[in-house]
Amino acid sequence: MIESESTLDAWKKLLKHIYDKGDNYVDEDNRKCREILNFVVTIKNPENDITKPIDLLNSFEKWRYPPLDKIANSILSPDHINSKFSYSYGPRLFNFSGQLNQLDDFVIPVLKKEWWSRKAIVNFWDNLIDSTLSKKASPGMTNILFKIIDKKKLNVTAIIRSNDMFFGWPANVYHLYVIQKYVAQKLNLAIGEIITFSFSAHIFEDQFEFIQKVID
Repeated sequence: MIESESTLDAWKKLLKHIYDKGDNYVDEDNRKCREILNFVVTIKNPENDITKPIDLLNSFEKWRYPPLDKIANSILSPDHINSKFSYSYGPRLFNFSGQLNQLDDFVIPVLKKEWWSRKAIVNFWDNLIDSTLSKKASPGMTNILFKIIDKKKLNVTAIIRSNDMFFGWPANVYHLYVIQKYVAQKLNLAIGEIITFSFSAHIFEDQFEFIQKVID
């Protein structure tokens, strides 16, 4: 488990931990990986530097994230605007199965009614679409849980089935921050912690050179 006050420090610590202690294996795409299972990362004050891992990745120039506003729009839009995958998180969030706005029609109302509720959860995994043997591109992030702490701040916890901790995790936590801020503003709450629980937290051998630069 990794816990840190800042996003960048959490990222550096988790990369070092997996690099030093992870188990090696070759994945289904024949990429050499290093993995830790059931890995928890807690960012205590994500708002202070939530974009720093993305900024650092972009500085390497080998990987380029879209502009931050486009990343935010992709998670807050009910439209499918990411052509790389057959799914987008925005539609699953705001128009799940073409029927449910999970934030505005469930999470926010339930927390307004009962701030202590443990039912405020959204689901990205659609069994009718994703639970098929022939489908490869399925959501890595499967659930988000929202919890109000002391009637003052909103914590979010993401369940992620498969997580590229070098390239994917920075986008995951930024997505989570955007969603967290959306809900917190509707509820008049401060931003709390962001927690990620990754069933498979992994890095790839072809990233090791750049991971060393981040860690150092």
